[in-house]
Amino acid sequence: VTATIAATIIVLSFFIKRGPLLYNLMWFWARSILFIYNVKVHVRGRENIPSGGCLFLFNHSSHFDILALA
Repeated sequence: VTATIAATIIVLSFFIKRGPLLYNLMWFWARSILFIYNVKVHVRGRENIPSGGCLFLFNHSSHFDILALA
């Protein structure tokens, strides 16, 4: 899954600098890996995220942190 989607994103990034297509591919990649490894993501405190920009910090307690954040 990673090799296929990474190759697709690399090729598309020459033509598309940002946008929903690249975001959706990244989201699909993350969700696919989490599904394959049966990782469940539970979000608590979503109401505390401001409507503007913010910075997320986490301690990398596993290899799934980046995928869960995506």
